[in-house]
Amino acid sequence: MKYRHALLYATALAVVLVSTIVTSAQTPANQSTSTIMGTLLDVADARIEHARIRIENKQFKWAGETDEAGDFTAVVPPGTYRIFAEANGFRRFESPFLKAKPDIKEMVNLHLEILTIIDTVIVQPKKHP
Repeated sequence: MKYRHALLYATALAVVLVSTIVTSAQTPANQSTSTIMGTLLDVADARIEHARIRIENKQFKWAGETDEAGDFTAVVPPGTYRIFAEANGFRRFESPFLKAKPDIKEMVNLHLEILTIIDTVIVQPKKHP
């Protein structure tokens, strides 16, 4: 019985220790973060799922993907960022600079334009010898 209690205590202690290590590895002590949340839409306001999103500045880069609802969330250090979005069938999007403030959730809606490809065919008359 004592062995079982010691084993349960050791297991619980290990779980607490691991979760503390993981949490402190994700956010250093006393460092504030910002959250950038957004929705990717087409010109008709339909949500674009599984699009590639990058949020970056000179010191930090984040990459992710929109979910089935076209939403994304990134936790970043406070700073000024550019947001890039790419999806099949749409033009690549690049935002103006966005200032992410400490402990604030920034909400953005990004609209992608449909990619149009125009081919030019030159028709020349056939020359007869």
